[in-house]
Amino acid sequence: LDAFNKLPSDVAIKIKSRQGKTYSLTTSPTTKLIDNHISINISDISTLKTAMWQLQRPISSSNMRLIQLADNPEVTLPKQNYGSKIPVDKVGTHQLLNALKTMRQQTFVISAKVENGFLMHGKEKIAVKDLEKVAADRDISLIILGSDKPKKTLQTLAKDWQKKKDDGSLNSYTTGDFYNAFAAKNSSAPIPIDIDTSGKLRTALHFDHRVPTKAAVEKQNSVIELASMPLNVLTKSAMLLQPNEARAKELDDRIHPAIPSWVHLSLIASLVIGLATYKTSWFLYLKLWASPHRVNYRHWFPFTIRYLLHRIVFVLFYLPLLGIFSPLYILITWIYRVIHFLLIRPAYWIFRKLG
Repeated sequence: LDAFNKLPSDVAIKIKSRQGKTYSLTTSPTTKLIDNHISINISDISTLKTAMWQLQRPISSSNMRLIQLADNPEVTLPKQNYGSKIPVDKVGTHQLLNALKTMRQQTFVISAKVENGFLMHGKEKIAVKDLEKVAADRDISLIILGSDKPKKTLQTLAKDWQKKKDDGSLNSYTTGDFYNAFAAKNSSAPIPIDIDTSGKLRTALHFDHRVPTKAAVEKQNSVIELASMPLNVLTKSAMLLQPNEARAKELDDRIHPAIPSWVHLSLIASLVIGLATYKTSWFLYLKLWASPHRVNYRHWFPFTIRYLLHRIVFVLFYLPLLGIFSPLYILITWIYRVIHFLLIRPAYWIFRKLG
């Protein structure tokens, strides 16, 4: 970052990403990346790249869930609603972790009163650390909104996201856009967003701001009705825990979300190599399972079934799993032939003459 510090203090530094998003960078008194009404402290180039990547990442998945804690701690999460409307569902504190365990790579938004690392609801509470652990195991983007009015917060957020979904802009709604929604537009300075690691292959972005004084809220309520209060008034804190760049790339490379990408690549490579050495693969396969012959079957139907099964197993199982060994067999065969021609045959000839 020294190159930026050498610039004159009155020079406006702009950084444009590959996606076309423009950010500001200030170097005095500390280096900060600014995205409209929010800012992130930057310590080195790696932090700068990470911050830009995180701010440009889409905030919501196609299977998002907006959750409010229910009064009954045993209320289970209802099934996913795939309609056009974004619902706010309820789940009890005793069932919250189980609800997370049923998901994978989804966006899970929950609003509640947050105190000392716990979500509070009446006499019930649940540790944020427990939610983080389950979310990390399931690669879930977990959003926790600390608010004294969680119902109103989620309704406001759902209404805002519903509008974006209807006009087709929700898919391009980024993390930066999300955090900007919690910043007062008339603020004198951008609100600071902290970015740090949250366990292995996870990143946390979070901020806490002071709740407006009672007099300020009453003054604002005189102009704005409670039903239309902005998110920056309703929320005290916002925390987003999601896979970091390395983990996100790994998940994007997967064909099936539960199977590591290297497994998929290995199977595909084995299939391609097995097909490239088709004759050797077929030869080795017949050593494991001989091809059925019509003369051994009284009726054509069982023969046809076994014949088709024999071919299907070869393509779907043998080639992806063992096709990669065909070139190895060819290599070993050729090495043996060379050794046999250069060493074994001459030695055998000499011994036979001497004997």
